[in-house]
Amino acid sequence: MEDKLFALMALSALTGLLGLSIKKEAPQMALVLSLAATVLLFWSAIQALTPSLRELTSVVRGAGLESELVSPVLKLAGLSVLSRLGKEICLDAGERALASGVEIVAAAASLAVALPVFASVFSSLTRMLP
Repeated sequence: MEDKLFALMALSALTGLLGLSIKKEAPQMALVLSLAATVLLFWSAIQALTPSLRELTSVVRGAGLESELVSPVLKLAGLSVLSRLGKEICLDAGERALASGVEIVAAAASLAVALPVFASVFSSLTRMLP
């Protein structure tokens, strides 16, 4: 697995250098190159994390934790990565306003994902109070 990670880091560095070298003459091609490398890296990261997520699911079940409380945490982590990626792609394309929009939507989505956890915590607290 480490060999694959080093290869992906090398690919990232080479793609960045190539993008810099062609950016002045062909900015659209540099953006397409960057997007293609980003998709490849993201896909590789998902494949690398899949076994870890399976193990985490097994640990959660074994510990007797409620998946309704663990699932939002994983969703928030994924949402954070996706929103950061979307924002950076917008910034690379020179779309600052769109990048801000991505951040606003991500914040709203994060709140929506976290609401069930807040509701559960508040429900538990009100049951504890006399």
